[in-house]
Amino acid sequence: LGQILVAVAGPFLMGSVTLLSVTWFPECERTTATALAQLSNGMGATVAYLTPLWLVPSPEKMANMFYFDLALALVPAGLLCCYFPAKPVRFPSAAAAAHHEHLE
Repeated sequence: LGQILVAVAGPFLMGSVTLLSVTWFPECERTTATALAQLSNGMGATVAYLTPLWLVPSPEKMANMFYFDLALALVPAGLLCCYFPAKPVRFPSAAAAAHHEHLE
C-alpha cells in the first residue's frame, strides 16, 4: 500500500518543481532552479538510505532513525507554512503572471 501511495504522489511532486520555477524565477534562472530542486529529491533519498548506518547501531535504537527522518520532514514543512508567501510580490516573467491570472 505504501509503495502505491508513493507511486501515485510521485508525478504530482515531480511536476510541481516546474511550476515553482516558473512562478518564482525569471527565465534565465529557471533551468538552474528546476535542476537544483530535482537534485534535492535525489539527495533526500540518499540521506534516507545512509541515516540507518550511523543512527541505528543496534536494533534497540531503530526509533532514532524514524525521529531523525520525521525532523527532516517537519522542520522544513513548518518553516514553509509559516514564511512562504502564496505568490511573489512581483512576478518574474509574463508567463508567471499569466499563469497566476489563469488560476484566479
